[in-house]
Amino acid sequence: MVIGLFSVMILTSLLVIHLRRQTKWRMKSSSYAKQQAAYSSRDRKSQALVIVVASSVVVCYIPLVCASLVSVFEQSSLLSEENIPVFLLTLGAQIFIFGMTNYSSNILIYYKMNDK
Repeated sequence: MVIGLFSVMILTSLLVIHLRRQTKWRMKSSSYAKQQAAYSSRDRKSQALVIVVASSVVVCYIPLVCASLVSVFEQSSLLSEENIPVFLLTLGAQIFIFGMTNYSSNILIYYKMNDK
């Protein structure tokens, strides 16, 4: 889980850096001013879309990663007989809500950011 979360952050950063380099290259190779502005606007929108989607994934999966780490390092105290129902209900519900928020927000993010 932790590796996946860090992978999303690192690969998103690399993608944004690549998109910025590609935009600069296109700007240098194009001589028409309106075409440069169109490339710039479109590239900024795509960079913003990548950053927003990756940020929503990271924010929504932080509870799952934290729960995974806690369950690995604190197995005895959290998973005792009297804590299992409370632990699973509260943490499980929060993780489920954050996951569903991520799935639902991606549709809205794509719709809003691709709106003309």
